[in-house]
Amino acid sequence: GTDVYSLERVNQLSVLTNFDLYLKSLRYPNVTLDDAEAIARDIPQAKYVDASASTNRKVTFRERFVDRVGISGRLSDYPIMGKWPIYLGRHLVPIDVMQRRAVCVIGWDVSETLFPSQDPIGQRIRFGGRHYEVVGVVKEKTTILGANQNVFIFIPVTSFLKHFGSRRSLSVSIKTD
Repeated sequence: GTDVYSLERVNQLSVLTNFDLYLKSLRYPNVTLDDAEAIARDIPQAKYVDASASTNRKVTFRERFVDRVGISGRLSDYPIMGKWPIYLGRHLVPIDVMQRRAVCVIGWDVSETLFPSQDPIGQRIRFGGRHYEVVGVVKEKTTILGANQNVFIFIPVTSFLKHFGSRRSLSVSIKTD
């Protein structure tokens, strides 16, 4: 939207529009959690700040599984940046991020596949070699241009960096007032 800005190390679209600029941007320093915190602290117009990193993993619960689930580490402001209405439970909260808790919010299809006839809240799912407790389920979202928007998991970005490696650049979203 017009009130949300993004900060990324590399503009992926520049590979199509200005290849030299794209190559130059690959040498830029990573965008870090400290950068996101500095933006939130030092820019009064930054009402909400989210930092994210993503990967794809197989997610399991007992004998059931979902392949290629988008796992995103996020800050607790993420629900404000997009439309993520909660169906069950809750979203990530600041204490989850501060304490690097192994908790997650799951998409509708992940919930329906792993927990077809039971409440997912409080259950422990496994991905990336670790267990995470389900604290929330997002309401079902519509498909856009054939893309399923319901196969995702959100975890605290601090947990993501701890479990999947901290040597990666984050994407920072800033919503102004």
